Amino acid sequence: DVAEQELAKADLEHRIEEVEKKISDAGSVLGDLLEEEMRLQFDLSGIKQTMNQDISNKRVAYSREMRDLGETIVNFYQNDREKFSERIEKNNAEIASLEAKKPEINRRYKENSERVFDETPYLFDESKWVFDENSTVCSMCGQTLPEDKISNLRSEFEGKKANAKTSYERLMKSKREEFLKDKEQVKNNLLLEASVIKNRIAELTEENEKLQKQITDLQEQEKQANERKAELEKQLAELPEEADYTQNAEYAKLKARHDEVVAEITKVDST
Repeated sequence: DVAEQELAKADLEHRIEEVEKKISDAGSVLGDLLEEEMRLQFDLSGIKQTMNQDISNKRVAYSREMRDLGETIVNFYQNDREKFSERIEKNNAEIASLEAKKPEINRRYKENSERVFDETPYLFDESKWVFDENSTVCSMCGQTLPEDKISNLRSEFEGKKANAKTSYERLMKSKREEFLKDKEQVKNNLLLEASVIKNRIAELTEENEKLQKQITDLQEQEKQANERKAELEKQLAELPEEADYTQNAEYAKLKARHDEVVAEITKVDST
């Protein structure tokens, strides 16, 4: 890994210093070769470190993006989708409750429409207003009262009767108007209640449609996030433990020269 490459590089630098010391002492062809061999190893090590660092950077980047995607899937897509689903369930429960009120409103509306004003309590009862013929006879002597007196009595009775009849008619009119006003008010209240329910159901239905679209969008986004996460997992699994140095032209060139120098060193050492 990168840490091992750093240690190898430090070791090479130390070895180079030792070789340079030997070279200054020996001043030989072998010393020149050893110096070149150390330089080549140093350069090769640098290329290895750079290439392995790139792999390490990719591994860290892939892992970080996978972690972020995992958190986003749970904390955003799944949690928000669950929150929206719960809201839809709550709205549906309210819609069901409102729908359950409709039959009762319809029943009350029909009942109110069929209400008819009952005149009976306010009708003038003629049977209770019959002139008492006994009033035309003197209670003291038993003789019939004079015609003018009887006429006055009848007129007074008819006047009271007319006034009473007018009072009943006025009361009936007042009660009828009161009844019709109440009937209209009940009708308007029921229509308003029905309108409020209708509008609320429409509002909740519209909200549910928007929430469902958001859920669908979140499902698509979550699908894409999972696909990206799977792709990253695949790329991470395919990353090599270390770089393939042979694919680097500069490395191949330096390696070939290094092998030549090592061969020359071996040849010089054997003479």
